[in-house]
Amino acid sequence: MADGEKLTEFEFPGAIRSVAFQPQGPGVATLSSNGLVRLWNATSGAALGEPFPADGTRATQFAFTPDGGRILLGDQGGSLSCWNAKTGKRMFPLPAIQRGSIIGLASSADGRVVVASSSDGTARVWDLQDRHPLGELIRLDRHAGLLMVRPRSQQILLAAEPRSAVLFDIPAATQLGALLEQDIQAVAISPDGESVVTGSRSGNARLYKAATGQTFGKAMSHARVVQQVAFRRDSTVVLTGSDDGTARLWDAANGEPRLTLPHRVPLGPTAQVKAAVFSPDGRVVATGDNLGIVRIWNSETGALIHSFEKVDGAANSISFSEVRY
Repeated sequence: MADGEKLTEFEFPGAIRSVAFQPQGPGVATLSSNGLVRLWNATSGAALGEPFPADGTRATQFAFTPDGGRILLGDQGGSLSCWNAKTGKRMFPLPAIQRGSIIGLASSADGRVVVASSSDGTARVWDLQDRHPLGELIRLDRHAGLLMVRPRSQQILLAAEPRSAVLFDIPAATQLGALLEQDIQAVAISPDGESVVTGSRSGNARLYKAATGQTFGKAMSHARVVQQVAFRRDSTVVLTGSDDGTARLWDAANGEPRLTLPHRVPLGPTAQVKAAVFSPDGRVVATGDNLGIVRIWNSETGALIHSFEKVDGAANSISFSEVRY
């Protein structure tokens, strides 16, 4: 990223639904619209093994374990499985208890716990070491596609339709509180585990205390839907990306605005920011829009560092590697 030059390109038929760098490894994983996951060498672009699963199952979500050695797959039938990231071979399945398609998947920071949500309105937590469910099935009775494990705790956050993000204790499956925000589109937990930020279809982003669900600070407002929210590594800055054509940086202590990162082009087509992420060290921000433009910004000054060449289609997903190439 030092000079913005393209390192490589991955040739894959069909649309790419999501992409992620392999933690502590050389690979990039992609999930395509045909339900196949494939691992690639991040520098050469060469495929590392064959796409999987190869039995006709369509994967709907995937996530690396923090050590990068395993890939967790959720499929359209509500099943979870664990795969060897190096060989592309299935290591073991997890008991299929949910019905419907897996729409959310996350792993804890220590790699011991995985949580998945299903289109049937339920969520389930598993212990990856003994391969058994932790606690009771969480019944939300509504769509919950956004979920994450709260850092430094035994708690999970589920963002559920139509309007709330709910915090649950593990393994008791006890609801600890709800963050009420109209039409939640995006949610993130701060790295220190203390705060939650939500982005809504109404154009607002809000801050909450993770332990209590109590809101604090000002509403962080955009003119249109807030598509992405994120915290910087030190938990002091919030990043939002919106269909109004801007990404913005805010003070995580009070919601006060800090910087605006514009994607709008004078007299050009309307840009909508679909992806917005911090680099692992928090020094830069990457944003992508519906026009296929990806930009890199200085997170302290808001200065544009580089604008990448236009990609085919919208730039809906951006991921930073944890190592330099």
